[in-house]
Amino acid sequence: MENYVKNQEFIKRAGISRSKLYRTYQESPELWDETTIKNGKRVIPEKHYKYFDRELLYRDNKSMRNLLDCLQDPKSLPYRLWYSEWTFFITISYKLDRTKEACANRMRQLYDRLETIYGGDTGLRMFFTSEPFTNRKGFHNHVIIYIENKSLKWKIKKAIEEELAKRDKIDLSNYDHRLGAIFYISKEGLNDTEWDLLGNNLKQEGIDYESKNK
Repeated sequence: MENYVKNQEFIKRAGISRSKLYRTYQESPELWDETTIKNGKRVIPEKHYKYFDRELLYRDNKSMRNLLDCLQDPKSLPYRLWYSEWTFFITISYKLDRTKEACANRMRQLYDRLETIYGGDTGLRMFFTSEPFTNRKGFHNHVIIYIENKSLKWKIKKAIEEELAKRDKIDLSNYDHRLGAIFYISKEGLNDTEWDLLGNNLKQEGIDYESKNK
């Protein structure tokens, strides 16, 4: 049975500020979805402590250890993605219960649309994974996007939001390498996950690869 604690107790025991708590949930809405309301108050799963404690996260999170191992190999895809430049980090939570294949197809359609409209004016790159929800059926997407021409950044942001936010929940923020988005969106590993890397200059950037999805 899942154990929960009140916000103030969680903040005190985790040794964090209230702003840090909500900033983390804003950046990771699927974690926020794991919180719940009891007796009219928001409560947080005790298992979330590890996301605010680096030592706990490293010890308990096998996926982080896997990524750190990958970063020892300059030829690995996570290594090349980690040291590549990115523009936006996006999480898409669908209203419908989509399969992982349907989520992946949605992302490929989004990339094709952006490439068709802006590909002649800028280099584009997209990396995404489709992951299951923890509290409901269906899958959601984590996506990072690179836009070479900075002058097109906000136009493409608007195009993404208009394309995705019509019916679904989207959280889009500037990419910050200090937040470890590459680790986060590949935390379950890539071997058994629906994912893809798309771009119009992958060979020139030195991150072309053989995708299992092609």
